[in-house]
This record gives sequence, structure tokens and C-alpha cells, in this order.
Amino acid sequence: MNTITSTILSLVVSQMNPTVGDIEGNTEKIIATSISARDELKADLVIFPESSIVGYPAYDIPYEENYHTRISQAIDKLREVNDVTMVLGVAYHDSNQIIVINNGTLEYEYSSVINKKGNYREECGFARPINLYKCKNSKIGFLIGDDINNTDILYTYKNCNADLIISLNSPVFYLKNYEPLIDYAKKASKIINSPVICSCLVGSQDQFIFTGGSLAIDKQQKIVARAKYLQEQLFPIEFIQESKNIVGKIYSNLEYNSMEMLYSCLVASLYDYIHKNGFNKAVLGLSGGIDSAVTATIAVDALGKDNVIAVMMPYKYTSSKSIELAEQLAENLGIELKTIPIHEIYNVVSDKLISNCDSKTQSEINSGNIQARSRALLLMTIANTHNAIVLNTGNKSEIATGYFTMYGDSIGGFAVLADVFKTIVYLLADHRNQQSKVIPKEIITREPTAELHNGQLDRQYLPRYKILDQIIQMYLEGSSVADIMDEIYIDRETVQKILNMINKTEYKRNQLPVGPLVEYFGFDKTIRDFPITNKWVY
Repeated sequence: MNTITSTILSLVVSQMNPTVGDIEGNTEKIIATSISARDELKADLVIFPESSIVGYPAYDIPYEENYHTRISQAIDKLREVNDVTMVLGVAYHDSNQIIVINNGTLEYEYSSVINKKGNYREECGFARPINLYKCKNSKIGFLIGDDINNTDILYTYKNCNADLIISLNSPVFYLKNYEPLIDYAKKASKIINSPVICSCLVGSQDQFIFTGGSLAIDKQQKIVARAKYLQEQLFPIEFIQESKNIVGKIYSNLEYNSMEMLYSCLVASLYDYIHKNGFNKAVLGLSGGIDSAVTATIAVDALGKDNVIAVMMPYKYTSSKSIELAEQLAENLGIELKTIPIHEIYNVVSDKLISNCDSKTQSEINSGNIQARSRALLLMTIANTHNAIVLNTGNKSEIATGYFTMYGDSIGGFAVLADVFKTIVYLLADHRNQQSKVIPKEIITREPTAELHNGQLDRQYLPRYKILDQIIQMYLEGSSVADIMDEIYIDRETVQKILNMINKTEYKRNQLPVGPLVEYFGFDKTIRDFPITNKWVY
């Protein structure tokens, strides 16, 4: 600990983006950050987020045979850093811990028990006894994860007369409520009558998007320091021991448009998924429709135009307008566009099916499936050639109803819009065009079609998306058929048709690529678990 006679405790919060499983890499980042905070910001104490050493959520990694050895080695490396105290999150197979390392000594440990359930298959519960950590005569209490919303724990700290509360968190983005931590921190501060500092994870891990937004709340429940969303950042806070209060600096604007936040989160999610999994580029099919246009735009914003390859794969049902719009979008984005007609692939497959399978390949269903799977073959081959990942362009409305071809337009390594309703996709396009008009207006205004046969339109198979999305949303939130009918003034037959489509296509959704969760109620198995084999009907 710095030997300073001042009554000010200098704190630095590290909003960090660790990589799950990269214990050594994360540790090196923690060391470099701690030294920078000590030397440049004169920090007495540096605060890192929840599970910062192994990343979050780690799932079953803490059960691996050499996990504890590697964690111990990481802690030994951290103990080599002098003249600054580090507050860190560590995950073990049976607990989520906070440790405090000071000048080579592991001075303090705080644990919450992990139960394997909930959105990350783990839920923290308070583990007593509780001890305050003393730093320059200040009594500090610690919280981790959901502890900040646990009234029993908060009143325990109140009774202990804690001067300051430090909370390590990993807030997950949800479109309808992406700032719950502010309310929790204010509630905690009011109960304990002390300042609260929250250090948050930032970045993305598989389907979860961690927004960051680390903050500090003073004794009057006022935000005195605030980090930016979706960026790694260091920010200093001073704890004044005489007043037992804190001062800091606001680094971010607290007013965020929901579409701005959603778009930024999808960009961040794709960026992390690509880079943390060792890919260089992304490949996607560009159809001239809204979903592929928004996916391509997000990909360019996340990866750069030189790392996105778009492929237009026309067939005889593809309109000249679709080709024109795909070319215009690619030009606006500055990306490479390969145009590869699928007629020859389709004909070869079709001939083989006729001669070997007695298949009526000219039926609309078979014809559409062969087209989609021909395109999938091309995309996967191009991706393999470029060490790239195929981006799935499907949206939540299509995924819900099974309006896609297995092993066709369902393929990919990452589904950027998997949890985004079709109606929201249009709002994302409008939002992005407010920055620069890259998505041609006609892509946004034209009627949705898969162009798998002459005259095909989505509304021939599905209700208008405005109605469809409301039905799906209410169903996922637990509404009954009668509730849905009353809310959106639609007939029972239509509601039952859509709900039966949802339940009968669970087997198709089960094979889709992972994509970022942006709604609390979705089709991810961590939130909704419906049996694949079922005879349930509405």
C-alpha cells in the first residue's frame, strides 16, 4: 500500500473485457492495468470486475483438472505487483470470489456460493461470515454479482457501519432495461448509508453482451462517476475519509436512445465473437433484403470493410431489383461483392434427386430448399477459403415460426439478428441511416420476400410482421391465447396457428448458430426450455 498520510483514498475502477479461459492473458492485462493505474493515476486501490481472471460466465471451466493450479499461478503473478492494492474477481467451481492482493499478500477473500441455474447456469447466494476490509482506516465492504440486490446482505453491511461498498458486476444487456445497475446501486447506497462503487465487465461472451457502464454513487445516491458503455476504461474516484463520501468524473452521457444502444451492442457482440474465436473475416449472403443489409452493415461497423465478403447468389426467381440493391449496398459499404449464380448447382442437385430419390424436386418446398442449400454450400466454401465465419442473417420472427431452411439459410457460425424481431430490424436500419445513408431506402420500403418462387411474399405464409411480432412477444412472456387476442384484436385461429408453428419448429431452432441475446424472453435455452419432441397444440 502506498504510504500516504493524506485522508484521501485514491481508487481506480477498471472496466475490463476479459476472454473466458484465457487465465494467463487476462492476468497480464490485470498486471499492466494495475501498474498503469499506480504510476499514472496514483491509485491506492484498483478495482476489477467480477470473474476478471478467468472471464465470465466460465460455466464448467472451473471444474477442469488443472484449473485451480492455473488460478494459483495467476495469483502468484499478481502478488509480484507492488505499491498498489488490487481487488479482483475469481471464479471457483463452488464459489464466486473477491480477493484483495496487496504487496505480495492475499489479504482478503469474500465468497458467494454458486448454484447452477439461471441465465448463466449460476446464481450467487450470500456466504457468511462477513468481514470488512480496512484500507487507510476506511472500512470497505464487498458485493459480487446479484449481492447488490440482496437486502439481507445490504442490511448486514449497514449494521457493520461500512464506510464504502465495492461491487463487482457483470450487467447483461436487455433492450427494455439495460441500466438496472443504477437502481440497484442507489438502493444499496440508501440502505447502507455509504457510497457504492460498481466495477463492471464489458464486451461479449457468446450470446451475452456485457454493457459496462461502471459507476460510483455517493451517500446522497447521486452518480458522481460513470464509465462509457461497451469500452474498456480506467476511471479514478476519490474517497474522502472525513466526509466518508466520494467524488469522481462522469465520462459518459447517461441518455441513450434504445436503437443506438441495441445497434452498438450488436456491433460489439460480433466484434468480440469474431476476434475471440480466432477468425479474420466474415462472409454473408446479400439478397437485396432488409435482414442481410442490416447484418452486412453491422459487420462492416464491427470488423471493417476489408474484412467482410458479401455474396449475391441469384437464381431465376431473383429479381433484377434485388441484384441492383445488393450491388448498391455493397458499394455504399465499400465491401467486396461476389456474384455467383446458383443455376448450375441447383440443376446438378435436382437431377440427382430425380434419378435417385423419386423426389418431386419441382414442388415449391423442395425447390426452395435446394436453392437455400446451394447458397449455403457456396458460403461455407468461401468462408473456409478465407479463414472466415459465415454470418447467419435470420431474424427472431423467422426463427420463431420456422420460416427458414435447415442447412440452408439457417447455416452460419454467428446469427447477429437471432434475437431481433423483424420490426426492430427496420428500426435498426433507420437508426444506422441517420449516421450515414448506407442502406438504400428501397431495401427498407420493399415488401419482404425470400424469392424462392415466382411472386412469393412473406405475407402469404405469415401475418404482417407488426402483428406477428406482438404475438410472439406476448407468447414468450407467458400470455394466454385469450390475452393475446384481447391485446392486439386478432382472431383465435391466427393466434393458434402462430403458436403451433412456434412449438412444432423447436427441432429446427435447436440447430441454429449462437447469436446475441437482446431480449429477456427469447428462444435461448437458458431462458426458455421447450421440448423438441412434443405433441402440444393450441
